[in-house]
Amino acid sequence: MSDGPIVLRRRPLTVQAWRVAEDNLATVADWCGGVVLHSAVPGIAFHADTGDLVHAGVGDWVVKGPFGKFYPTPDNVIFASYESIVSVVSQ
Repeated sequence: MSDGPIVLRRRPLTVQAWRVAEDNLATVADWCGGVVLHSAVPGIAFHADTGDLVHAGVGDWVVKGPFGKFYPTPDNVIFASYESIVSVVSQ
């Protein structure tokens, strides 16, 4: 054992992300196991890794993490937190 703390750096993680748009609601909902919300604020609802039902509106992103869990991320956070390495992933 060491005599004190060590410095660690988090490993880079690769994720997939899909931006929710009015013309892809059904496709993104199908991808993440969610449902389309036809309301005043269109979007999709799906279960996050915590089991909570979450919402991603038009302009938000649905992120699939490295362990296959999905979570919503606002547009203004996505590129502050991630860098693009591949523009489109084939299905």
